[in-house]
Amino acid sequence: MLQDMEKEELIEWNGGTGGRFTKADVIAMLTVMQRDVLSIMVYKKSLCALIEEVRDGGEGSDAALMNAVRIDRTVVTCPSVAARISQAEAMGETGFFLRLRSALNGPSIRTGRERLLIRDPCIGPSFIMTLNFRHIGSKR
Repeated sequence: MLQDMEKEELIEWNGGTGGRFTKADVIAMLTVMQRDVLSIMVYKKSLCALIEEVRDGGEGSDAALMNAVRIDRTVVTCPSVAARISQAEAMGETGFFLRLRSALNGPSIRTGRERLLIRDPCIGPSFIMTLNFRHIGSKR
């Protein structure tokens, strides 16, 4: 594999091992990985861990839901998140929907945690690159 990387010739994408993957599959996987890394950098938890907190319910589950939505809006299609949104609608929880609307805008660079990450010499450059990816189109 490393020998192939040293070659300067262009190679045509053939779907990976056995031709099982499309370019869209690879892009989807890279997007998932980018969002998971961003979640770990900002909240010190993977998206799966945040969704697990929502699924378990209890105190802090709404905060975990909002954090997950800030990183990746598509989590609203997860059954646990969709069930919580349905419950909030049925109960008329307007405060929940105000927080959800804010979360749908994504993380703000103004939060203290993110400012500290940017200043960190080890994490800062990759964190800034991740934020730049979000702003040039891979945001959602």
